[in-house]
Amino acid sequence: MKPEAVVKINNMGKVAGIITLIAKIFVGIGIAGVLIATIALAALPKDFVKATVRTGATIYVDMSQFGNSFSKEGQKEMKESLTKVVENSTIDMNGITAKISNIEVDDKGFSLDADGQTEAISLKKISVFMIGAWINLIVTMVTLWFIGALCKAIKNCDSPFSEEVIRKMKHFAYSLIPWCVISSVANSAMSSFWSDRWDFNLAVDGNMVVVVLVVLALTYIFQYGAVLQQESDETL
Repeated sequence: MKPEAVVKINNMGKVAGIITLIAKIFVGIGIAGVLIATIALAALPKDFVKATVRTGATIYVDMSQFGNSFSKEGQKEMKESLTKVVENSTIDMNGITAKISNIEVDDKGFSLDADGQTEAISLKKISVFMIGAWINLIVTMVTLWFIGALCKAIKNCDSPFSEEVIRKMKHFAYSLIPWCVISSVANSAMSSFWSDRWDFNLAVDGNMVVVVLVVLALTYIFQYGAVLQQESDETL
């Protein structure tokens, strides 16, 4: 008969395993769906689909927040000055060059309108987006498999300090490392979908680094607990 605390731990592993299984099913469906869509896109003519996304922004500066206001004459002078300074100027918005097209001045402040146009979104870009999503789902599935193995070990263990549980915890922690790196590259490629330039960044999510370190720390804590349990058993 297992102690009540161990039974509760087994039940937690069982519930977590069911949730992980459901997640794997949804991710598996996503992998299959994205793969089929990518193959279908590859079979289409190069210029079958092409879209252009227009981008714009309005910047308003409220001078009344500092207790300033403009008279009619002041508004006219301000508009003339701003026009000379920013006429034909451009701003960069996530790789999209936008031209300042309109300047308006009122008694409280002034506004600038910036209009830009992205590069046409072609099938090639859509395909890269789909491939990035597919890679993301693949690494997520791999991580879910390690989580499932850990849940199974917890569900069947006689003690949370067993070698099997500790080994599965280590595997899970190590599986998060490639997930952090690969998913960041895939996400950067996917973000280029809305930009006129390709952006492949190799970065590591700081939050995920903390998660990996926490899981590894728990692993070594459990490993130390296993040593203490073994010493206690030998003493008895």
